[in-house]
Amino acid sequence: MTLTYPPRMPRLKLLVIVPHPDDEVFGSGGTLLEFLSRDEPCGLVTLTLGDAGRNLGLCESRAELAELRRHELQTCLTALGLWEQAGSWHQ
Repeated sequence: MTLTYPPRMPRLKLLVIVPHPDDEVFGSGGTLLEFLSRDEPCGLVTLTLGDAGRNLGLCESRAELAELRRHELQTCLTALGLWEQAGSWHQ
């Protein structure tokens, strides 16, 4: 997985780095909500897609699981408001 960065990195008030999707909610969701509610730009780096985890019968392959986790993450970030906050980003 190759990380790419926005051409001009915004000055962030909070940068959360997590190993895989869903950790941002369990570990720092409240903190992200607090910063975003004050219009503070935040960043999130998810190191893996979570495709090596247990699929609990939801998917047939690691590729399907990665796509499911990607969709779940996008839904979560929308609910937190990370996508709408100016200067905030996810990689």
